[in-house]
Amino acid sequence: MPRGVQKSIEERIAGIDKEMEELSRRQKNIQLKIKDLEAKKQSLLNEKKQSQLAELAGLLEKSKLSPEEVIRKLTESKQGRESA
Repeated sequence: MPRGVQKSIEERIAGIDKEMEELSRRQKNIQLKIKDLEAKKQSLLNEKKQSQLAELAGLLEKSKLSPEEVIRKLTESKQGRESA
């Protein structure tokens, strides 16, 4: 037993087109939100890195070592572990 009047093929095509347009619009909005979130994440990562660099600079200052001395010591330490 049929339920109501069946839509014509043109009406069904138009309905599909409308649904596709809506999905495309939502997809664009989601992509914009993703880009915004990526930018916010990158900003936070940059902030974290700056904080870590400031902390490292503070430790260098407290230790009275120059950056070159620290690099040399770390390089020597790394080479010593690799040869062991």
